[in-house]
Amino acid sequence: MKERNCGTCAVWVKTNDDNGECHFGPPTPVMIGMQQGRSLVSAQPQASPVIIGVFPPTPRKAFCGCFQPKGAMPAVPAPDAAAADEYTT
Repeated sequence: MKERNCGTCAVWVKTNDDNGECHFGPPTPVMIGMQQGRSLVSAQPQASPVIIGVFPPTPRKAFCGCFQPKGAMPAVPAPDAAAADEYTT
């Protein structure tokens, strides 16, 4: 049986030799600073946050309960039929 760790997980993306990012869930928003800009409703200068999305960094040998073997479909819940009909009718 193949070792079950982040390095063998289908949703882990390698960033260097021993580290990577877990892409099981969406990236986490992180504010990295402020930038000056113009307000949309007036010509006054206004500071706005600069936000980026960051996936959790993980070492290759780590493990969690969300492990997905490479080649397997990620565990994403299937939409129910009622919700699908709402968008197609």
